[in-house]
Amino acid sequence: MRNRQKRRQEAGKPHSVAIGRQAEVVDLEVPGPNPISVGNAGQDCHILFDISDFIYYLGYHRILTGIQRVQSGVILSLLRSALYPIEKIHFISFDMEIGDFILIDQTLIYDILVDLFNPPEDRTAEFKAADARVGRLAPGDFPAKIASVLDKAPPAVLCLLGVGWLEDDYFRRVLALKRRFGTKFALVVHDPIPIYAPHTCEPGTSKLFDAFFRRALRHTEHFLCISEHTAKDLARYARSLGLPEPQRTVIRNGSSFAELLPPATAGSVARGPAAEIPEPFVLFVSTIEARKNHHLMFGIWQDMVSQGVDVPTLVCIGHVRWKSEDCIVQLVESNYLNGKIMIIQDVSDRA
Repeated sequence: MRNRQKRRQEAGKPHSVAIGRQAEVVDLEVPGPNPISVGNAGQDCHILFDISDFIYYLGYHRILTGIQRVQSGVILSLLRSALYPIEKIHFISFDMEIGDFILIDQTLIYDILVDLFNPPEDRTAEFKAADARVGRLAPGDFPAKIASVLDKAPPAVLCLLGVGWLEDDYFRRVLALKRRFGTKFALVVHDPIPIYAPHTCEPGTSKLFDAFFRRALRHTEHFLCISEHTAKDLARYARSLGLPEPQRTVIRNGSSFAELLPPATAGSVARGPAAEIPEPFVLFVSTIEARKNHHLMFGIWQDMVSQGVDVPTLVCIGHVRWKSEDCIVQLVESNYLNGKIMIIQDVSDRA
């Protein structure tokens, strides 16, 4: 249990998704089956979105990042649009205490996600962090409700939006649903960086990721890849294992906040660290760690400053994480290039 809780803390770390991007309407650009209609069920089937890792993340963090940000955008877009019948969309989470999936109330998750765009001091949606850490947002035992959904024909589709590879027995859960209800499984692939660039990830990540995707290639009906490059990497990985290329569709994450922030905030005055940013500036929003290329950006700024170029301020917004110590030390010793580089952490979207 202790190892799982540690992994859940790490679940919020981005795995290649560009921070600042929101998932808007899904844009299907690769020929092939509609991922929502796995098994040709069309809009008659129920879709269960597994957001377990997102719930675990909320138990430890209140600022969205990376994959959690993408999940937030997808969930809000599904609830706000007519993309798919709302009564056939369900959000589920694996409750570690009862050892089963539970339904997450749509209104509750909606209110929490909207609230997360506010600065922490302005938030009103309530839930217990201790509950979120085991996979729930409110008291209640809802496995029976999930069974009533899955018993309906045609078979439901289970879609994992985020991170499943941090849980050792994830596919045991998926296979249990497949055997009992004939459930189809769809998986969003954000990026196979831990496979092809393991040196940029934390120790042990590559082995966990590889083990997960070896099983995923055998038990997933359809993959949703966030880019053409990711889709090609997935096919390349399958070939390296002697497996046929998987059914996959490229979807593209959205790129704005407009559809998520209330109109009244459009002209609001910035508060907190964002209000102190000098202009002009270049904004770099990403977790500050080895695989995000901050070393490259800092080197470019250093070269320009040494050549006498009047550069804009490079504003880096994100948590300082793995393998960033040397980079931070260099910045401190140079007085952050005499103020030409700023690092800001824990900034809400609205701030």
